[in-house]
Amino acid sequence: MFPIIVLAAVFLLIAVRQAGRFRLEIWQVMCGGAAAVLLAGAITPAAALEAIDADVMLFLLGMFAAGQVFELSGWLAHAKYEVFKRARTEEGLLLLLVFFMGTAAAFLMNDTVAIIGTPVALLLARKHDISPKALLLALAFSITVGSVMSPIGNPQNLLVAVKGPVASPFLTFFKYLALPTLLNLGAVFLLVRYFYPEEFTRCPLKNSHRFSWIAVAAAAPGLLFSGSRFDILRKVDWRTLAFFAAMFVLMRSVWDTGFFQGLITGSGTDIAGLGPVMVVSVVLSQLISNVPLVALYLPVLKHAGAGTHAYMALAAASTIAGNLFILGAASNVMIIQAAEKKTGATITFLEFARVGIPLTFINAIIYWVFLKFA
Repeated sequence: MFPIIVLAAVFLLIAVRQAGRFRLEIWQVMCGGAAAVLLAGAITPAAALEAIDADVMLFLLGMFAAGQVFELSGWLAHAKYEVFKRARTEEGLLLLLVFFMGTAAAFLMNDTVAIIGTPVALLLARKHDISPKALLLALAFSITVGSVMSPIGNPQNLLVAVKGPVASPFLTFFKYLALPTLLNLGAVFLLVRYFYPEEFTRCPLKNSHRFSWIAVAAAAPGLLFSGSRFDILRKVDWRTLAFFAAMFVLMRSVWDTGFFQGLITGSGTDIAGLGPVMVVSVVLSQLISNVPLVALYLPVLKHAGAGTHAYMALAAASTIAGNLFILGAASNVMIIQAAEKKTGATITFLEFARVGIPLTFINAIIYWVFLKFA
């Protein structure tokens, strides 16, 4: 049971982000947890290496590199200027941010949008004197929700589309998940506005054409140093990659204890049913992360002969699980660590959960209703 104790300690340290006089980053805590189970012999080095999913790691590396290319090319600044210049009020700016980033996440992968969206949120917050925490939360929640409606919106959806018996994945995902996803993006807008009412008023914004010069400045490095692969690799977020590698090792050691499998078996519930799939996915995604959860749950659904609704529930619930707590989605970690690196702005565990818990409940109810009666 040592891995369970380590897991609890990791969650505690991530929640408080402090150990004595030392301020800890999320990736450092997770790496410490992985090192603890390795040193204690709870998992062998060979098993630890096997646990690290090479496909996911390469996928993340590719997404990080793509994000750097987008940022250096100036596309990011130009697109942001064209979209957000249309906002006339702070409230309108929030609405545009939620739906633009959410829709982009469905087609560019949520992790990519997290990378290219964080500097956008920080710049908008600085320009319009809005709390960066409010916009970072809006970004995190919107890309998590928006990524649900596409089989390429996030890694777990891709797993469901490729390894699950889902015919015509794009059409199936859009048929079952597009409309409830748009409604849930509306819920993101309403809850962020509710929890930060002083930040999003209907007062007119003072837009200027400075953004066009920002676009030129952002494009300059890409134009001057195009083909500079080493520069792009240097700017890749290696800390988040370290977090993922450590997470795979720790979660494998936790799963190998059989603790959570025993909880599922002992519950006596139909774990292939619509409700149980959503509950188990949301809860266990907090403990073993959504990608490993989906990889483990897919064989269960196949063995039970589950229908399309169950697979869509698995995709939706394992994704919106990212809105519950910080660790529920990789994109949350990316946004927070990128914000800390760029400006020192951060979001605490409790600040995230204050909005995330009611939002996840609303998200789950909306998806359950649509899937139940689809």
